[in-house]
Amino acid sequence: MKDNDALTRPAARLVTVSHAIDHHLARAHAPRGRALRKYAARALLLSMSGSLNRPTQVEQARASMQRCFDELKRLEAAEACDPGVLHKALTLADTFLRALPQPEPETHTAPLSPRSRPVGVGALATLIPLAVTGSRSP
Repeated sequence: MKDNDALTRPAARLVTVSHAIDHHLARAHAPRGRALRKYAARALLLSMSGSLNRPTQVEQARASMQRCFDELKRLEAAEACDPGVLHKALTLADTFLRALPQPEPETHTAPLSPRSRPVGVGALATLIPLAVTGSRSP
């Protein structure tokens, strides 16, 4: 049961944060508030789907919430609506982004394929006449 709790706790946190962002944006009557709620809702739906272990869905949720965060920053800079509400929404969006699983760095431990190996001098001596004349003989 503890393993299941460990998986559902971050998802529940993301859902709560996204609902709170939606609430604060609706309260602010911000310009483009509808679009901002759409971005937050998309991130929420992706986080609720239960498949945040898939890198593509994590990236989609991150991109959607990042877009919401960027729009909120623009509204804050333009002083377009209540700064207190915007600050709360920004804090929640930042919390959402931090709560998402971080992408793992790619490591290449497999040997290089024949096409990606560096070409040796002998191979170059064979390829140059082939490229110039169309035959392997010099």
